[in-house]
Amino acid sequence: MDYRFRRFVGMPLAVARQMTMIICHFADLLEGGACQPCLKWLALHSGQMMSRLLFLLVCLLSSCAKMPDRLGVEKKFQLHGVIMRLDQQAQTATIKHDEIKGWMEPMTMEFPVPSKDEFARLSRGQTVRATVFVRDLDYHIGDIQIEP
Repeated sequence: MDYRFRRFVGMPLAVARQMTMIICHFADLLEGGACQPCLKWLALHSGQMMSRLLFLLVCLLSSCAKMPDRLGVEKKFQLHGVIMRLDQQAQTATIKHDEIKGWMEPMTMEFPVPSKDEFARLSRGQTVRATVFVRDLDYHIGDIQIEP
Protein backbone atom coordinates (compact mmCIF):
# COMPACT_ATOMS: atom_id res chain seq x y z
CA MET A 1 0.00 0.00 0.00
CA ASP A 2 1.25 3.49 -0.83
CA TYR A 3 2.57 5.38 2.21
CA ARG A 4 0.29 8.35 1.49
CA PHE A 5 -2.76 6.21 2.20
CA ARG A 6 -1.64 4.89 5.58
CA ARG A 7 -3.17 7.84 7.41
CA PHE A 8 -6.59 6.58 6.34
CA VAL A 9 -6.25 3.13 7.94
CA GLY A 10 -9.67 1.54 8.33
CA MET A 11 -11.19 3.33 5.33
CA PRO A 12 -11.86 1.49 2.10
CA LEU A 13 -8.85 1.95 -0.20
CA ALA A 14 -10.85 3.78 -2.89
CA VAL A 15 -12.12 6.36 -0.37
CA ALA A 16 -8.63 6.80 1.08
CA ARG A 17 -7.21 7.44 -2.40
CA GLN A 18 -9.93 9.97 -3.17
CA MET A 19 -9.40 11.76 0.15
CA THR A 20 -5.64 11.91 -0.44
CA MET A 21 -6.22 13.19 -3.97
CA ILE A 22 -8.60 15.87 -2.69
CA ILE A 23 -6.11 17.00 -0.08
CA CYS A 24 -3.25 17.07 -2.60
CA HIS A 25 -5.31 19.00 -5.17
CA PHE A 26 -6.48 21.46 -2.54
CA ALA A 27 -2.87 22.02 -1.42
CA ASP A 28 -1.81 22.57 -5.06
CA LEU A 29 -4.57 25.16 -5.50
CA LEU A 30 -3.55 27.00 -2.34
CA GLU A 31 0.02 27.19 -3.61
CA GLY A 32 -1.30 28.67 -6.84
CA GLY A 33 -0.28 25.94 -9.22
CA ALA A 34 -2.26 23.01 -10.49
CA CYS A 35 -1.79 21.08 -13.72
CA GLN A 36 -4.51 21.04 -16.41
CA PRO A 37 -5.66 17.46 -15.62
CA CYS A 38 -5.99 18.46 -12.00
CA LEU A 39 -8.06 21.51 -12.85
CA LYS A 40 -10.33 19.38 -15.07
CA TRP A 41 -10.69 16.82 -12.29
CA LEU A 42 -11.55 19.57 -9.80
CA ALA A 43 -14.13 21.05 -12.17
CA LEU A 44 -15.80 17.65 -12.52
CA HIS A 45 -15.61 16.68 -8.83
CA SER A 46 -15.86 20.00 -7.02
CA GLY A 47 -19.32 19.16 -5.64
CA GLN A 48 -18.06 15.83 -4.30
CA MET A 49 -14.98 17.49 -2.87
CA MET A 50 -16.97 20.22 -1.13
CA SER A 51 -19.42 17.74 0.37
CA ARG A 52 -16.54 15.61 1.71
CA LEU A 53 -14.72 18.63 3.10
CA LEU A 54 -17.95 19.78 4.74
CA PHE A 55 -18.43 16.31 6.21
CA LEU A 56 -14.87 16.36 7.60
CA LEU A 57 -15.45 19.83 9.06
CA VAL A 58 -18.68 18.72 10.77
CA CYS A 59 -16.90 15.66 12.21
CA LEU A 60 -14.07 17.83 13.50
CA LEU A 61 -16.37 20.38 15.12
CA SER A 62 -18.62 17.77 16.69
CA SER A 63 -15.62 16.03 18.22
CA CYS A 64 -14.68 19.30 19.96
CA ALA A 65 -18.09 19.76 21.61
CA LYS A 66 -18.37 19.36 25.38
CA MET A 67 -20.07 16.28 26.74
CA PRO A 68 -22.31 17.74 29.49
CA ASP A 69 -23.08 14.31 30.97
CA ARG A 70 -19.47 13.63 31.92
CA LEU A 71 -18.10 17.12 32.50
CA GLY A 72 -21.04 18.61 34.37
CA VAL A 73 -20.92 16.24 37.35
CA GLU A 74 -20.24 17.94 40.67
CA LYS A 75 -17.70 16.17 42.87
CA LYS A 76 -17.23 16.65 46.62
CA PHE A 77 -13.99 16.51 48.58
CA GLN A 78 -13.19 17.05 52.27
CA LEU A 79 -10.91 19.93 53.25
CA HIS A 80 -9.08 20.53 56.54
CA GLY A 81 -7.00 23.65 57.03
CA VAL A 82 -6.31 27.02 58.63
CA ILE A 83 -7.74 30.33 57.37
CA MET A 84 -4.83 32.63 56.49
CA ARG A 85 -6.77 35.56 54.99
CA LEU A 86 -10.32 36.65 54.14
CA ASP A 87 -11.30 38.88 51.21
CA GLN A 88 -14.63 40.58 51.95
CA GLN A 89 -15.02 41.99 48.42
CA ALA A 90 -14.50 38.71 46.57
CA GLN A 91 -15.97 36.65 49.45
CA THR A 92 -13.02 34.25 49.38
CA ALA A 93 -11.05 32.55 52.13
CA THR A 94 -7.34 31.83 51.69
CA ILE A 95 -6.80 28.50 53.42
CA LYS A 96 -3.57 26.60 54.12
CA HIS A 97 -4.97 23.11 53.72
CA ASP A 98 -3.83 19.51 54.12
CA GLU A 99 -4.03 17.10 51.19
CA ILE A 100 -7.49 17.01 49.68
CA LYS A 101 -7.64 13.30 48.88
CA GLY A 102 -8.44 12.63 45.24
CA TRP A 103 -8.11 16.26 44.18
CA MET A 104 -5.12 18.28 45.41
CA GLU A 105 -1.83 18.22 47.30
CA PRO A 106 -1.36 20.36 50.45
CA MET A 107 -1.00 24.07 49.68
CA THR A 108 -2.34 27.54 50.41
CA MET A 109 -5.04 28.80 48.05
CA GLU A 110 -8.20 30.91 47.80
CA PHE A 111 -11.60 29.27 48.01
CA PRO A 112 -14.82 31.11 47.12
CA VAL A 113 -17.46 30.93 49.86
CA PRO A 114 -20.86 31.52 48.19
CA SER A 115 -22.90 31.51 51.43
CA LYS A 116 -22.86 34.94 53.08
CA ASP A 117 -23.87 33.40 56.42
CA GLU A 118 -20.98 30.92 56.38
CA PHE A 119 -18.52 33.60 55.26
CA ALA A 120 -19.62 35.93 58.10
CA ARG A 121 -18.70 33.26 60.72
CA LEU A 122 -15.11 32.95 59.47
CA SER A 123 -12.07 34.75 60.85
CA ARG A 124 -8.31 34.62 60.34
CA GLY A 125 -6.49 31.84 62.20
CA GLN A 126 -9.49 29.50 62.54
CA THR A 127 -9.07 25.81 61.81
CA VAL A 128 -11.90 24.58 59.61
CA ARG A 129 -13.32 21.47 58.00
CA ALA A 130 -15.35 22.01 54.86
CA THR A 131 -16.62 20.36 51.72
CA VAL A 132 -15.04 21.44 48.43
CA PHE A 133 -17.56 21.31 45.59
CA VAL A 134 -15.87 20.89 42.18
CA ARG A 135 -17.51 21.05 38.73
CA ASP A 136 -15.19 21.19 35.72
CA LEU A 137 -12.74 24.00 36.59
CA ASP A 138 -15.08 25.76 39.04
CA TYR A 139 -14.88 25.11 42.78
CA HIS A 140 -16.10 26.56 46.07
CA ILE A 141 -16.42 25.50 49.70
CA GLY A 142 -19.49 24.95 51.84
CA ASP A 143 -20.69 22.97 54.88
CA ILE A 144 -17.98 24.77 56.86
CA GLN A 145 -17.37 23.57 60.43
CA ILE A 146 -15.12 25.63 62.70
CA GLU A 147 -12.93 23.51 64.95
CA PRO A 148 -12.15 24.67 68.50
